[in-house]
Amino acid sequence: MAQFGRNLYTNGNFTATSLVVWASRSTAIVVYPTVATIMTFFGHTHKDLYREGCQTFGKGRLSILNVMKKIFPLTMVSVVGTYCNYYALSLTSATNVTAVTAASAAFVYILSLIWLKEPFLVLRMLAVLTSVAGVILIAYSEGFGSYGSIGIALATGNAIFSSFFRVVEVLNITDINEEHILTANSYIIQFTLMLKSN
Repeated sequence: MAQFGRNLYTNGNFTATSLVVWASRSTAIVVYPTVATIMTFFGHTHKDLYREGCQTFGKGRLSILNVMKKIFPLTMVSVVGTYCNYYALSLTSATNVTAVTAASAAFVYILSLIWLKEPFLVLRMLAVLTSVAGVILIAYSEGFGSYGSIGIALATGNAIFSSFFRVVEVLNITDINEEHILTANSYIIQFTLMLKSN
């Protein structure tokens, strides 16, 4: 995906980052219907899938207000993170963007310490510090203050927003399983479609 985004900017005068973000987020709308169809072939009924989907936010908690409260923030975090990723590709190499975005696991650990009350482990914190040092080294190699370093900052923003997405998704979905993740992502894609159509 990074190389595709980079090719958009290098092979022409392409500047419609928001269009690419919208298209990349919206095309995932086929995932839930496809998986639901496959699951029906393996013995699940539509009623089972609907019941599982309704329990995404806890028993008896599927309402428009609840979906708006829990899914709209995830949608915004997802869209902003994807926008940072594609815009970073216009300013620096796909290799740098991919390397910096991989640091999202470090940010997930930091956010998990704060919000999910994960246990503190010295080895994981050393991995976080090493990851952050790697991001700083990549930014240094681009030259601080250059367009490349702005791309690194945007890629770091993508890593941070991806981390927020993962942690907030765990906070909002009561029981993490395939059906619940697919249902939540289906709602997120629908909100993304609505954002662009307005």
